[in-house]
Amino acid sequence: MRRFMILTACLALWNAPLSAQEGGVSVTGSATTMVDPDAVKIQFRISGDADEAKDAVTTYLKNEARLLEALEKIKKEDLEVQIGGLTFGAGASGSMAQMIRMQGGDEGAAALTIARECTVTITRIDLANLKGIYDRIAEVIDTGKEAGAELAGGGAENIFAISRGGTGPTPVEFVVTKMDEVRAKVSAEALANAKKNAEQIATQMGFRLGKVLSVSDIPVAAGEGDVNAQMKVMMMMFGGTEQKKPESLKVEVSVTYSVRYAIGE
Repeated sequence: MRRFMILTACLALWNAPLSAQEGGVSVTGSATTMVDPDAVKIQFRISGDADEAKDAVTTYLKNEARLLEALEKIKKEDLEVQIGGLTFGAGASGSMAQMIRMQGGDEGAAALTIARECTVTITRIDLANLKGIYDRIAEVIDTGKEAGAELAGGGAENIFAISRGGTGPTPVEFVVTKMDEVRAKVSAEALANAKKNAEQIATQMGFRLGKVLSVSDIPVAAGEGDVNAQMKVMMMMFGGTEQKKPESLKVEVSVTYSVRYAIGE
């Protein structure tokens, strides 16, 4: 019975009853880069409550128009506003109304809510002028709140609820708008590193590296460092005294691939 060796990224070896042509070498390749953010996204929630659906829609539309009108006054050339994400049904007030009705109480509480997310993007930021960035963020937040909108996540008390891995809404976030371009470059580096690792292993083991059999993307979870960095930025914006350096706002982009190559003698 012929045996073959499958090599993992940690260079451990296994034997299995397959031919060398059917086997392969599996490696990982990673690449990381730090990118300056070029925009800031601020998430608001617009809502309208009423007993009847049509009244909830009317209330919502009034609130939306009020917010958009307020943002238009401070728009300049560095703001983009996008409305998205629709929720239509029993919200917090609606759930409370149901409980009141079940207990035989007043049925006048609002039973329906309609809500949408409003994303305001500050498209032009100068990392050399951090105070200017923070002042602009504060202006947008104050304008939205005065117009009756809530920050995503439930309001100012949750301004520090920075999400990890998309697990929740992030009220304020420094972002890279050309992330696809950045990720494409990092992905190419990761794949090149994987091939380099595979060629090195094949040479050391006396095999000839063949074609790629499979490629899979290994998700990279956000680290504590990234969360803490953005947390410190938020604290500085809202009353803190820490002076942030531009490099502390950089966005980390990491890519890791698992690649399996065919091998031959």
